Amino acid sequence: MWPLMKHRLMYADDVAMFSRSRLHLKRALVELVRNAGEDGLTVNVRKTKWMKCGTGGPGVAGDFMFLGGELIERVKHFNYLGVILTERE
Repeated sequence: MWPLMKHRLMYADDVAMFSRSRLHLKRALVELVRNAGEDGLTVNVRKTKWMKCGTGGPGVAGDFMFLGGELIERVKHFNYLGVILTERE
């Protein structure tokens, strides 16, 4: 089930995905949307966030992610089920 989503945390209707590559993350997100749709579910783009973690250098021009033509908000920290993740972790 969902072979591209090897790195994910799922609990109820919350999903956190992570990847070493933004390209792989984008592909996994597209796969998530497709598979959710097959089960009659949708991904709420307004609730969807993305974050660049680690010391991989500063963001580059065009460091954006879109889903269905809508911009996904980039955040510097994120609370997932009570655990706060930051860009530096």
